[in-house]
Amino acid sequence: MNPNIPFNVNTVYLITSSRPGEEGTTRRLEESISDVSNNGGNFNFSHARLHSGDGYFQLLEEIFYGIDEGLRPIVHFDMHGSQERGLEIGRTGEFIDWESVVDSLRVINTKLNNELVVLITACHGLHAILPISFEKTAPFLCLIAPEEEVKVGHIEERVPEFYRELFSSGSLAHASQKLGKEFKYFHSAEFLFRTLSRYIKEKCKGAGGQQRREDLLTEIMETRLGEFPEKISEYRSKVKQHVAPNQELLDRYTSRFLLGKASNIKIDDLLNEIEKSYL
Repeated sequence: MNPNIPFNVNTVYLITSSRPGEEGTTRRLEESISDVSNNGGNFNFSHARLHSGDGYFQLLEEIFYGIDEGLRPIVHFDMHGSQERGLEIGRTGEFIDWESVVDSLRVINTKLNNELVVLITACHGLHAILPISFEKTAPFLCLIAPEEEVKVGHIEERVPEFYRELFSSGSLAHASQKLGKEFKYFHSAEFLFRTLSRYIKEKCKGAGGQQRREDLLTEIMETRLGEFPEKISEYRSKVKQHVAPNQELLDRYTSRFLLGKASNIKIDDLLNEIEKSYL
């Protein structure tokens, strides 16, 4: 299911944090993106170097308030990353854990009404999706990041092509392909619909749905309502209605997780996608 949610980006905001001795790598990446920007890239370019963990949160706060002045960034983290510990501050060896990264980006994405695009050219950057909760707003509309380790040379070669494609075609999906198979494309709306589809298939339909209905009916009959066994048909009907996926279920998640984006998607569309998956 492709919800086709629009995004608005006018600035590449590069955030780096080099280890001592790696400044040349950062300089080359900065120069290559700046070159694309200055030669028909049609985007502004900003570069911020992080020297401490506190600096990370101060920078995100600056980006937050810059939105009021018209800033619409793609936030690009080029740092070392750890699967377990998060993003590394190169000078101090501190780490910004993935949960803190997600929470801070959620604040910006909320300000942008779920249009934030994030590129992480750090090893294991895709682990930023692990702390995501559907009970909160999505931390970004899209994330493009590697799941495993990625080589510096690969980043230097592919990132300029990514930005050329993004700002010429306007397609994140097409641009992400320029980064190669090492990078994964995560879209918050597609993630939500895949997860809801799996939930409906496992908990609302088929054997899983039947088991859930029977479990709920058993719970009802173990309460005081069980004193009226003649109403079991009525209880069964109400349980069936309760378990059946409906528009309210879908709207609850699109309004909260996607801030109303993709609200044009109807539950019948989702159910049709599920039915196709059985074929």
